[in-house]
Amino acid sequence: MRFGLVDSVERNAQLKTYDGQHWHYEPWDMDIAIGDKNNGGFAFYPPMNRDTKLPTDASIYAYSGRSNATSNVLWDCLEAWDYWKDTLVPKVAQALYDAGLTYGNIIQMFDKEYSEKWSEILYNESGHYKYVEARGNDNDWLAWMQGAGVGHRHWWLSKSMNYYDAMWTVGDFNNHRIYLAVTKDAHAAGTDLLTIKPTSDTFFKVTQSSGATTLGTLPATKANPAVYDVSPYTFNKKDPTHIYGATFIEELDLSCFAQKLETLTLTGAYDEVLGAPIKKLNIGIPTTTVSATELSGYVSGTRLALSASSDQGDALGNIK
Repeated sequence: MRFGLVDSVERNAQLKTYDGQHWHYEPWDMDIAIGDKNNGGFAFYPPMNRDTKLPTDASIYAYSGRSNATSNVLWDCLEAWDYWKDTLVPKVAQALYDAGLTYGNIIQMFDKEYSEKWSEILYNESGHYKYVEARGNDNDWLAWMQGAGVGHRHWWLSKSMNYYDAMWTVGDFNNHRIYLAVTKDAHAAGTDLLTIKPTSDTFFKVTQSSGATTLGTLPATKANPAVYDVSPYTFNKKDPTHIYGATFIEELDLSCFAQKLETLTLTGAYDEVLGAPIKKLNIGIPTTTVSATELSGYVSGTRLALSASSDQGDALGNIK
């Protein structure tokens, strides 16, 4: 799923065991991946799953072998098994990450061990031979002549890896977080809302006390941001609060902590591939006069303009 292997999920794969107890998944025919479709060209934005369909035809599934009439029974049963998808899959995902299945290592293998060892001409010659000549020089297949595809590969895999890490709260998801030092008393439900709008579909997690207490993991889309009701919780600046999934935050509304936010560290929102996507930050301090003090900061190159009324003094002095 992470790699968008459209020919190697519903079909072209088998389960093998050498002792009757330990099994492994063995796919083949893996030449079509990271957003490409079976009949040529880029078609699917990350992330992909078994329900992904062709954007121009909702009757065609991305993964070959799946249709409105057919589906892989094994996958159907596994995805309907809560313990498998909620417990086993996250554990395996974290184990794979710990063993080295990281975005950095994947790119190192693709780029340094493969694509950089050959010229763009050879990649296009290979694509022309396999897809264009083999189909009678049909120009519909010219999209396969994409060279090494370095830029596309970096973007697509980064988005896909980050999404699945976020869904299972594993891997690099836990490395990209925003830190807050805030003091707030508990209030009636619905009083204090923390809202996070993402750059694209993803998940966020909010914790207190360095992760000892979790306020939950929520899905988020541009149309339906993640909204945390933090009203019932007491916050203490000595117990760190973190927002995970920071590299997918486009807008962050912390106005529920107005006048109570002592430190805010945003550097965890930077990703070497995706950059720093935060465009809007609301910390709940209104601008009431033209003589307001304007504060501005940078998150690895992304400028954040923060307006604060002049009577706030050094309240934002610890924003990083």
